[in-house]
Amino acid sequence: MQNGMLEPYLESKGLADKATQVLVYFAVAKLGEKPTDGITDMNPEGLTAANGKWAEEASNRFNNVGLSCKVLDKKPFMAAMFEKLIWICSFMVIGAMHAPCTVGGVETNHTEEVTALINEMAAAVPDVEFEPQLPERLLAYARSVAHFPTAVKEFEWRNGFFNNLSKQAYKKGIMKDPLPLHSYYLNVLGVGKPIPFPFQNYKSFMTQEEEEAQHELLTRFEAKRARRLARRARKKAEAEEMKKRELEKAESAKLDYNKSPSARNGKSGSGGRDKAKPTKGGNCGQSDINMPLALVSASQYQPLSLLSPPPPPPPSPLPPFFFLSQIIFILFFFLM
Repeated sequence: MQNGMLEPYLESKGLADKATQVLVYFAVAKLGEKPTDGITDMNPEGLTAANGKWAEEASNRFNNVGLSCKVLDKKPFMAAMFEKLIWICSFMVIGAMHAPCTVGGVETNHTEEVTALINEMAAAVPDVEFEPQLPERLLAYARSVAHFPTAVKEFEWRNGFFNNLSKQAYKKGIMKDPLPLHSYYLNVLGVGKPIPFPFQNYKSFMTQEEEEAQHELLTRFEAKRARRLARRARKKAEAEEMKKRELEKAESAKLDYNKSPSARNGKSGSGGRDKAKPTKGGNCGQSDINMPLALVSASQYQPLSLLSPPPPPPPSPLPPFFFLSQIIFILFFFLM
C-alpha cells in the first residue's frame, strides 16, 4: 500500500514486477472513525486501485468492508499512481505555503495556484499519459477529504521525486527548470535541495529579495562547478602525462635492449654463436647473461666437473709397522 513514489525502491529490491501494489484513496481522520472512501463526483466508481499477483484478492477484501477498489493493468496503474503522487505533493505544498490551511482550503481559496502546479508536475513526469481533466479530478478528490490538514512530509517518497527531476535536468546541462513553480515553493519552505537554475526562470514567482538570493546561489554553484571541471581536467592531463612517460620509458628500454651485445649476438653472421671475451671469473662472457642457455656455445663455459667442488682425497695407506704391532699385542695377551 502506498501514498508516494515506491518504484525506485521496489526496483532496487527486485520487486518492481513481483509486488502487489494498492493505491489507497480512502482515509481515516483518527483512530476509531469510519474510513472515508475515495468516491468523487467525477469518479463515482472510486479511485482506489490495485495491481499485481494478489490484486483481485486485495480488491475483494476492500469490497467486503464497503470500500471500493478496482484492478488495473500495469500501464493504467502507473498513470493512477502518478495522479495520486501529484495530488498529495501539490496540495500539501500549496497548503504549507498558506499555512494553516486544510485540503479544502486549498481547493476553494487557491484553485488557480494548485491547478498550475498540477499541470506543471504532470508535464514533467516522463513516459506517462494522463486521462483528460486531471486537475478537475484531483480537485474533486480534495473536496471529498476537505477537512484534512496539509503539511510537507515524507519528502523522499513524495516531493523528493519532483525535486530529483529538477536536479537531473541541471546535471544534464539543461539550464531550464522543468518544475520552476515546485522548486520555488520548496525554496521558500526551506525543504529539499535548492536548484541553481538561472533566476530569470523564477521571476514571475519571486520578490526582489528572493531574486537576489537565487542569483547569489547560482553564482556559488557555477563557481563550484567550474572548480570541479578544472579539477577533473587537471586529473585527466596528469593521467595522460603519466601514460606518455610510461610509453617513452618502455620505448627507451626497447632501444637499449636492441643496442645491447646480447641482442647483436642473436643477429650475427656466425649463426648467433659469436664468442664473447672471457672474464676473470672464467670463460663465460658478461654479454651472455641474458641469453638462453640453449643459444650459448658450450665452449664458452667451464665443464661441470671444474665448476663443482673437488672430491675428498682418498684415505692414506696404513704404515707397515701398524699390522706388526697388532700381532705382537695379540700374542702378548694370550701368553699372559
